Amino acid sequence: MTDSNSTPRPDRTEDREDRDDSGAPNTEPSSSSDVPHAAGRRRVDDGEAAFRCRHCGDPFVEERHLALHRGLNHADALSAAEVEAYRDAYAAEEADLKRFRLISLGALVVLYFGFLFVYAVVT
Repeated sequence: MTDSNSTPRPDRTEDREDRDDSGAPNTEPSSSSDVPHAAGRRRVDDGEAAFRCRHCGDPFVEERHLALHRGLNHADALSAAEVEAYRDAYAAEEADLKRFRLISLGALVVLYFGFLFVYAVVT
């Protein structure tokens, strides 16, 4: 099911920083060092970044994160090798998510039955 009123959300921090709280464009120049980083995104220092996007310059610690970024944000400008790297990174990410979901489900089942057994013993 899709949301008919969905609006595209900006994936780049700079897009969010260009507006103030009222939604009006921000005309003040800002440097990346004095602007708080977007919630949910980990800040990567230049000394820590081993990979950098050649399209936008975003730094990444892992190569698979760079491949996912390129596939999601620069899909129209990818070479065949980059498309293959994106597909491999996407498949690996899906496998990691599937494993996480199974472990989470197992933990919830154990927790539920643990509480059920404790309740049965106590009453």
